[in-house]
This record gives sequence, C-alpha cells and structure tokens, in this order.
Amino acid sequence: MSETDEDSKLSGRLRTRKTLPDEWDAVAGAIIAVFLLATYWLIAGGGLYVDDIRAQAYAAGEPIWPFIVESNQTHLAPSARVVDWFQATYAPLEHTPAVVVTMVIAAVLAIAVWICARWVIRHELGALLGLFLALFSATIVPSIAWYRQALTGLAAFALVLVTAILVVRFVDSARWWWLVPVPIVHVTALGFSERALVAPIVILAALVLLHPAGARRALQWRGGITIGLLGIVNIGFLAVYLTGEFDKAVGARPTVGGFVASTAYSIFRNTLPAFLGGPWRWGGDGVYGYARTPAALAVVAGCVGAALVVAALRLSRGRALRIIVCALSYVLPVYLMVYVGRVARVSDITSVSDLRLHSDAAIVVALCMAGLLGMVVGDTRIREKVSSGVPRALAVTVASVLMVTTMTGVWVSWVGFGDRWHQNSSGDYVERLRVGLTRNSGTVLPGPVPESIVPWWVQPDFSTERLVLLLSPTTETSLLRPPVMAVDLSGDLVAARFIVLDTLPTPSGFCGAPIPAGTASVQIESPEPLPVRRQQLVEVGLLVGDTTRIGVSFVDTAGVVHPASYYRPPTLHRGPGRVIATVPVNVSVRAVQIEALDANPSGVCVTSVSAGVSGATL
Repeated sequence: MSETDEDSKLSGRLRTRKTLPDEWDAVAGAIIAVFLLATYWLIAGGGLYVDDIRAQAYAAGEPIWPFIVESNQTHLAPSARVVDWFQATYAPLEHTPAVVVTMVIAAVLAIAVWICARWVIRHELGALLGLFLALFSATIVPSIAWYRQALTGLAAFALVLVTAILVVRFVDSARWWWLVPVPIVHVTALGFSERALVAPIVILAALVLLHPAGARRALQWRGGITIGLLGIVNIGFLAVYLTGEFDKAVGARPTVGGFVASTAYSIFRNTLPAFLGGPWRWGGDGVYGYARTPAALAVVAGCVGAALVVAALRLSRGRALRIIVCALSYVLPVYLMVYVGRVARVSDITSVSDLRLHSDAAIVVALCMAGLLGMVVGDTRIREKVSSGVPRALAVTVASVLMVTTMTGVWVSWVGFGDRWHQNSSGDYVERLRVGLTRNSGTVLPGPVPESIVPWWVQPDFSTERLVLLLSPTTETSLLRPPVMAVDLSGDLVAARFIVLDTLPTPSGFCGAPIPAGTASVQIESPEPLPVRRQQLVEVGLLVGDTTRIGVSFVDTAGVVHPASYYRPPTLHRGPGRVIATVPVNVSVRAVQIEALDANPSGVCVTSVSAGVSGATL
C-alpha cells in the first residue's frame, strides 16, 4: 500500500464522502439522539443563571440596533444580542425559549462534529469514539447547561465547524454555491464569540495537512479564495472590536510561563481525565460546579494519552504529527484568548477548572485523540499482533476496563453536575415577581437581588429595577406613588418605605432650591460626601410648575458627573412630587444634580433631597 493510500485510509486525510448514509451514520445518529435527550434532561430541569439574566436586563427597553452593537465593556456579540433582544422583548426571562435555542445549538454542533469526524478519522470506530468523547465528556456539560455559554462559545464553535464543512465542499467540488454562505456563516459565528477568529487558521491547517494529495492544485486557488475571504471578515471584525469600547483584557498580566502552565493544567488535569469519565466530582458554593478531578484520575488519563500519542508516532510520525498540529491550530489560539482575557487577570491557573472556558477546545482534542486511536487500531500490524492469544486477551481486558470506567464516569459526572444545576431557584424568583407585578399599581423601589440571581461580586449595581423593567415595562420605579413596594429575596412584592440616612440641606422657604423657568438644572451640595453604600437611593422632593421630565445625576468628590443607575426619567405634572434614583456603585456623592429635561416654562422647585435605602431590603 502506498504512502498516499495509507494516509487516506488511516491517518486522517480529510476527504468528503459522496455516498448515502450508511450503518455508521445510523449508529452516530443514535449517539446524537442520546446526547440530545441527555442535554434536554440537563437544561430543562435548570433555569436561567447570572449572565442569562443580565443579558436580557441590558436589553430591557432598548431599541434593537443600539443594543446589538453596544458592549457594556464586554464583548462584540451582535448575533447573541439579537437573540437577547427578542427574548427580552417578547419572552422576558422565560426559560422555554432558552431550552429551545440550546437544543438547536446542540443538534447543529453534534451533526457538524460527526461530519468532521467522519471526514478526518477514516477508521469508523475511531470516528464514533471521537463523536462520543466530543459530546459526552464532562467538558461540555457546564457549557451546554448554562444558556449564555451555549449561546456564545458553543454556537460560535458549531458555526466554525459548519464553515469548515462548506469550505471543504467548495474546495472538493468547485461548485460556487458552497462558497456563497461561507462569509455569512463566519460573520454570524463571530457575532456569537470572538473565538471564531480561529476559523481560517484551523481550516487552513486542515486543508494543508489533511487534504488528499490529489486536491493540491485545486487547493492552491479555491482554498486560497476561501481563506482570504475569511481573513477579510476577521480584519473587519477586529477593526470594529479594537476601536470600540469592548473588553481588551485591561489589567491582565500575561507571561509565557503562565500560558504554558494554565494550558498544561487544563489539558492534563481536566480535559484528558474527562475522556475517561472525569471529573467525577464538582465543587463550588452555588448551583454551578467547577471540576474537582482526583489527582489519581489525572495521572492515569495522562499516561493513557501519552501512550496513545507515542504509539501513533511510532506507527507513522508524519501522519500523527499532521493530526496533532491540525488540532493545535485551534486549541492553542483559543487557550491563548482564554489565558489573556481571564486567567492572566487573576494569576490563578486553577481557574481553568471552570470547564466552560475550554469546551470547544476539548472537542477538538477529543477528535485528535480519536484520530490517533484510529491510526493505531486500524493498522494491520497492530491487528496481527493482537489477533489471538495473550495479546488479544490483554487488549480486550484493557479496552473493557477503559470503556466501563469511562461510561460509569460519564454517568457520574453528568448526574453530579445536573443534581447541582437543578437546584437553581431563579425560575421561582422570577415567576413570583412576574405574578406580583401583574397585581401591582404603585412604585417598586429598586433594591439588591439575591446571590442566586446575580452575585454582588459579578455586578454590584445590578438591582431589581432591571428585572421590573423587563417583566413589567409600565411599572414605575422612579416616581414615588402609593403603594410603595419592594422585591424581597424570594421575589415577592412587599410593602416598603424609604429609610432616610442622610439629608442634604436645601434653602428654606416655599420653593427651596429653584430651577427657574427656562433653565436646566440645579445642584444640591452635601456638607460631607455621602458614605458609599450598596444600592443607595436618593429621594428628591419637587414642586413642578408645568409638565416636565426630571433627570437626576450625581457629582463625586472629583467633580465628575455620574448619571443615576438604570434611571428612567419620570414625567411630573403640575404640583408636588417625589422621584427616587439609585447612586452608582462606588461613587462618593458630593452633590446631587436635578435637571428639568423639557422646556421648563414655569419653573421647578427642589424642596428636599435625602439619601437612604429601601426598608424592605435591609
């Protein structure tokens, strides 16, 4: 058998199939069906979690276009934000749409993984093993359970695989209709996560390293066209990202040693053990679990992985290296993004035990290991050596032990994470609040949310005001009118009162501090800067001469003006009124600025200014 034939049969030479589905596709379909059932069990019993809620809260009351292109100093993710906006507008904080979207992502991902596995891994059992490891290893569990992670990282990776499939089809067939959707799919993938920037790198590696030798001439121009097209899209995305107010890893302290250490820790302590059923145990304080892989399992998995790599290299160094380098062309850039964007900020390599950080890279590693295994088990020399006697018995025993260990571990790891995940109480909180708002006719004072909704360390200024705006846009949160309510820690509306902790002096007399007709604002100074408090509110008493909207902002000790957090300027009509505004987090207030946002033809009087908190949230 020639080197080219051997490459095509055993080593992972990428070759598209033109046959109808066969029995191996049927087996893969059964594996995918089981995966989708397991995914449904995992996500349907859970709920929205932290960033799922925050993402919709950002969209509350926003027009679609400004929302999908803004950042909140996070990521450029217009595709994900389109989904956020539609959910926030038409099904706010509903779990069912999240389940449906996740199931679609899981199905696309699973089918794309199988197509790529069948192309790359020419040994059918190896391809099935790659599919199983990619879909059932615990590295995918946190990402598929947590809706935000599925909607960003996994959706982007699924579309990267779809892009690769389209490119290979175009290169092989020269039919231009395969090329037309490529930039559209790639732009959409980038809109879910910047990790899709790696697409042209890994696709180029696959074409150069794994494509049949007979297609080299076509590769020179058809492959060049597609890679160039993807590169142009990447340049445009980076130009927008780098010139906008997006997360640029400010505060990160990356080093080469730190990158190597975090990458090695993730692969050898978490990813490889997951292929043997790890981590078995999950840690953490809430419903979300971090891998707590036993050291012994990590050692065994490392030894098995090393033995497989060595065996493949000994059989055919060139073929094995092509598979490994192709996998590294995706894994290393993704690990670098994660390291610079997250790990280098905390200087703690164990943070990569949060398996959602590398779920996509773990799928690529799974396909790589399965490809190497396909080389080994498909080699005629290996088959002859273990065809009978003691070698066969030993091989069967080792394979059986690994299979039983892996299957048992997969069950334990999935169920262990699921048991934690299904304790998510966010759904009960949201439904209680939803019901309460339908019966409410007064003002709901802003206040903190429980740790199970958004922990304070994630976003200290996140308040019930955003949830109220999502679930009931007409409910007043800025203009005080009875009955005054607040949201308790279970999501119920309870009677509330504003507890005054500090009073800012206003001039005595009927009008207090006037905003004369035709002018815009007045500042009320505090003798001493107000103490910094979590969810601190400011109540402003007013006497309005004619209908106008009232704005509130805060001046800090450095003279910088900060708008009130999540404040919707209320419209006051002629007569007395009171407005309430939330002080931005970590702002030491020196003065409160009150503005008449409309024409103000008759003047506005500021009669009182007080700082305090809602009585229901103490």
